[in-house]
Amino acid sequence: MENTFSDKVAKTLTILASVCTISGTSIWGILTYLNSKTDEKNEYSYEVSVNEDTTENIGKDSADNFLIDTVDNFTSDNYSLNSDVQIEKNSEVINVEDEVKRIKNDYYNIQNQKGEPYQHPINTDVKIYYVLNRIVSIEVANGYNDIGYSRTYYFDEEGKLYFSFVFDKKRENRLYFKNDILIRYIDENGEIYNLYENLETCTWYELVLYESYELLKSVN
Repeated sequence: MENTFSDKVAKTLTILASVCTISGTSIWGILTYLNSKTDEKNEYSYEVSVNEDTTENIGKDSADNFLIDTVDNFTSDNYSLNSDVQIEKNSEVINVEDEVKRIKNDYYNIQNQKGEPYQHPINTDVKIYYVLNRIVSIEVANGYNDIGYSRTYYFDEEGKLYFSFVFDKKRENRLYFKNDILIRYIDENGEIYNLYENLETCTWYELVLYESYELLKSVN
């Protein structure tokens, strides 16, 4: 009678068992050893994968933290680089024309009231103007911070920047603000840009906000 498949398998295992017994090793020991090696390989592959992911995330986190720290150090507490966030800070839609009129009135009132400037206690390129012991304006000379433009900043009663001149002998930029939001920019060619329009053309925006509040903080 022909051997069945099961009989052949049984004989094969019997032979293997005999060989392994002679050599002092059981068939189950061999299988256990092979399985342990497979598990070690899988565990090693997993550890390598985890370590690679961790290294990549650490590098990404470091870069993100650097950018976050840079932005935090560059901006004032009331300023966001994201224009959408800035607009959302206001509960009502800003009427640019009305705000610009108010800013112009405040500007002319301050011009009529401010007297002689005071020298900044540290830097001779910076002058401070007061009205009733309140800082209303700060002037920065051409060349300050290695920038070839003079800058003048105007602050309201709450210490918020509302207007800035950036100019040299031939060129002039005007920036109008409400709650640290740039609502109008007039460039060196007299072109007017309003809120909700193409204000990204204003390259002075970030510098003006950062520098004005840093100077104000230095004398308060």
